[in-house]
Amino acid sequence: MKKIILLLSLVFILGSYGSLSAQCSTSSAPYGQYPSATQSAPTAVGVATTITNCSWAGEYMRMSGLTAGAVYTFSLCGNSIDTQLTIRDWNTSAVVAYNDDFCGLQSEVTFTSNGSDLRIQFNRYFCTTSTSCLTTRMTLVSEPVIVGDPPLIQCPVDVVVSNDADQCGAIVNFADAVAIDPDGDLDVVVQTAGLPTGSEFPVGVNTVEFTAYDLGGNQSTCTFTITVEDVQDPVIECLSEYTVELGTAGEYTLDPA
Repeated sequence: MKKIILLLSLVFILGSYGSLSAQCSTSSAPYGQYPSATQSAPTAVGVATTITNCSWAGEYMRMSGLTAGAVYTFSLCGNSIDTQLTIRDWNTSAVVAYNDDFCGLQSEVTFTSNGSDLRIQFNRYFCTTSTSCLTTRMTLVSEPVIVGDPPLIQCPVDVVVSNDADQCGAIVNFADAVAIDPDGDLDVVVQTAGLPTGSEFPVGVNTVEFTAYDLGGNQSTCTFTITVEDVQDPVIECLSEYTVELGTAGEYTLDPA
């Protein structure tokens, strides 16, 4: 009977330990977002970049600028407290990576990005808080593997039009760019800059950009211009003639209104 009680106690302890070691919930960050500005992911391969010098356990940060398919490491190694590190997709809150004790009592994760912004949360063990300063570091481990050749893309020819009557621009319609892929794995062609077709383009030179993507992670870009020329003569309106009477000093102030 004592053996059974001892075994049940051991199972309870291990079960409790497992639940406490799970990724921390978003409510375990009562100190909020720090820094308040969105942080940018490193771009140099193999260089450990310091993101913050004094984050607290119980805070989180937003990380942007990640490349889909690239591998990153985020590390709390070298800090003084027992840490937990939980990384979630900023948009969906799905857990991307979690670690408790990678380097002693501190945390480090390595993950492959899908390109989405991340919510990176720091906690003390048991998902608690601490105001001891944490140094946070991030490394771009490797860039995405590019397979095959990029698509071949062609934009419409440049367009030159006159402004619409009494308007400082012109409504212009244009076709999408067309693309083919040498490897036969073209994914999508999308407009990535400039006003959409059917818009009123202002007088001057306007640039429109299209990008073609394939399933191997390659992309190609083309641009064309829409030039709107102001061909309408200006209209001038003269003031009516009128007579004024000078003051005693021989002066008169004209009110432009």
